[in-house]
Amino acid sequence: MKKLKPYKYQKKGIEKILDFDMKALLADEMGLGKSCQALLAAKKKGIRKIVIICPASLEWNWVNEVKMWMKRPSSVLSKKTPTAKERLDLRKQEILIINYDILGYPKTKNGWVRYLRNVFKPELIIVDESHHIKNRETQRCAAGKYLAKKTPYQIYTTGTPITSTPVDLFPILHNLHPDLF
Repeated sequence: MKKLKPYKYQKKGIEKILDFDMKALLADEMGLGKSCQALLAAKKKGIRKIVIICPASLEWNWVNEVKMWMKRPSSVLSKKTPTAKERLDLRKQEILIINYDILGYPKTKNGWVRYLRNVFKPELIIVDESHHIKNRETQRCAAGKYLAKKTPYQIYTTGTPITSTPVDLFPILHNLHPDLF
């Protein structure tokens, strides 16, 4: 079996993510391998505990990307409210994939976002299709901000232009660098 290697431009992207100390917005066009770059940067940095937030339609794509680039298993969180057994079992996991719709709201006691932040304690969150958190009035944005606040490394990816107004970019930039934005 042929060993996969990132393309030259992906290697440059990985180096830039590392230069920015794993706090980056990767806004390449669709199909250029943003997930590969994010995962390989995490691998190069030695990060083990990762939460990937993405649309539900991309969860299994991320499972395949993790297998392909990191050679590690991942778990998809698919229930809206975790059971006590699931919470215990997931402590052993290293990479969790969750979709925006079940992430939860920080004020909800039973949601995933509180569990992820306070129990799983990820070192890195990868927020795929991050334009989904552009509206500061939504629960999604609040959940992303809540999780980002205690996560040392964050990579936001999008292949969709955020073109409405500069304020649409603010939630992502604020999560990355609250001291600047």
